[in-house]
Amino acid sequence: FKRSQIPDENIESWKIFFNNKLTYSETDFLVNKLSMNDLNDLKKGNSNNTLLKKLGSDSYQRYREGIDYLIEAKYLEPYMKINYVETADSFYYRENESDKNATNLDYAKTISALTSLYNAARNPEIKQRYGFQLVRFNHYTRNFDVALQAFKNYVQPISLRGAAYYMALDQLAGAQRGLQMGSEANWNFFQVFKNSKSRKEGAFVSMKLSDTASFNNILKRAGSNDEKNMAYFLLGYEDFTNPIPMMEKMYDIDPNSEILKVMAARSINELERSYLPTYYY
Repeated sequence: FKRSQIPDENIESWKIFFNNKLTYSETDFLVNKLSMNDLNDLKKGNSNNTLLKKLGSDSYQRYREGIDYLIEAKYLEPYMKINYVETADSFYYRENESDKNATNLDYAKTISALTSLYNAARNPEIKQRYGFQLVRFNHYTRNFDVALQAFKNYVQPISLRGAAYYMALDQLAGAQRGLQMGSEANWNFFQVFKNSKSRKEGAFVSMKLSDTASFNNILKRAGSNDEKNMAYFLLGYEDFTNPIPMMEKMYDIDPNSEILKVMAARSINELERSYLPTYYY
């Protein structure tokens, strides 16, 4: 498993925003690794960065809202972790833990700045990204109710259903889980799983589809065949489940489904393991 082999729709979205002037790997570097100082130099008109020069001599004027957003996002990113409490939040996954978390930021100033930037933005995609930051910041500061309201006020009204929307939906589901809204959280994690490429693993773990009742809640809400197909896939994928009945239901919905092929391959692997119990270490 190599995370780098999974396309990140967020990077793909930024690549399009910059008119495909950068490659995927260059866009990934710009978004995730380039320093905030380099972007501030570009904003001031004295950048010597080779990568940024590829965007053109008028790059800041042309992509001003996107550059300004990335500067703000890079400032916030080191703090975008929840203040972990072992007992109360044992469902949160910790990786590369540092001392910084969202509570280290001044709450009122951060909300004011993000709200002001949201209102000033004219590009709908950038506007929605600020909405994502508002939802995430409130989630990570445990203002769960405010996070739900932020999604409703700042993300949902924008009709886009791209990377920023599902990033925000993922954070909304986390806040709903914090409020013990298990069914709502599972449904939104399910939507992230279904529609996102790079967030499938995290959404799958977060869904906690460990019993028939939670699965049935999702299946009842599934409005399209595509949603029903994915819901059957998730139940069939769980280790405790015999996948064949789920595969039959998936076949009835769409015999050419890609995820049905995945399930078939998994079933063959399980069969091989049961008949050929040889393990290599």
